[in-house]
Amino acid sequence: MEFRHLTSLHRPEPPMPDVDPDPDPELPDPDDDPPPDAPEPYRHPEGDPPHRRPPLHAPPAGAAARQARTR
Repeated sequence: MEFRHLTSLHRPEPPMPDVDPDPDPELPDPDDDPPPDAPEPYRHPEGDPPHRRPPLHAPPAGAAARQARTR
């Protein structure tokens, strides 16, 4: 009788949730073409499109000053 009294003071344990592993995300099919209205980065995910030339950058400001001093 006393044992039943002590256990009735505790809350019952909640039921264990169903823990199923997450399904693998669906991988895109490499043979699928992108939608026609897809933005440019989606069409060329590796970087700039092949027809675009790389941008021309000016040399760092310190490089021009060093070049002037060495002359």
